[in-house]
Amino acid sequence: MEEKIHYSQVAIMIYMIQSAVTLFNIPRIVAEGFGTNGWLVILPLSFICLVNILLINLVYKKGNGEGAIQILEGTLPKWVVYPIYVVMIGFFSLIAVMVAKHYMFIIQAYMFPQSSPNLLLAIYLLFCFYLLTKGIYNISKIIVVFFFMTVWTVALLVVALPEISLLRYTPYLFKGGSDPIAKGMEAYVAFLGYELILFVFPYIEKGPKVTKAIIGGASYLHNYLFRSVLCQLWLL
Repeated sequence: MEEKIHYSQVAIMIYMIQSAVTLFNIPRIVAEGFGTNGWLVILPLSFICLVNILLINLVYKKGNGEGAIQILEGTLPKWVVYPIYVVMIGFFSLIAVMVAKHYMFIIQAYMFPQSSPNLLLAIYLLFCFYLLTKGIYNISKIIVVFFFMTVWTVALLVVALPEISLLRYTPYLFKGGSDPIAKGMEAYVAFLGYELILFVFPYIEKGPKVTKAIIGGASYLHNYLFRSVLCQLWLL
């Protein structure tokens, strides 16, 4: 019998998938796009994500736990499905490489300044390919390991507390923003990633806790984003 991914692993997967490189840039993004008290934008963006997760829950219930691939193959002819697969593979591969290269630039700047970012990217992609050969269940276990290796960094926000001053507060809302629409879309990228759970449904333990696990993982990330942006904007 094939092992299934537990609900707690689902929540951790959602958090880790959403914890992309945009986390490093989102304080600057909302400050530039919305101006004063731009951190308030995090709240409506979180609400939009939670609504999308509820829609994903409808897909899970109506599809009886089947994933997006199984639903497509069961409702559309193959000559329609295969081009969709090609587009999806190209799209997700491009996004993955772009995000990975951004990470490699950060790692190069802080850890390996003399190394080529393309070489680091190649090593990273080989590691990802190796993980893919191990199956989604083993990937979920590795994600849990990385989660416990990095989740403690949230406590570092406490370091910023002594630097917070009431003099930095302002009653003005969204004053001095440059391009709120474009920057809002850019900030929303930080919340994406949860939609990949549509492809993992067949490998998850069936039950009503699936949606709670997805919302729990996303909410933890949103809470972390809110606190991180708020602390960093106070220090500007």
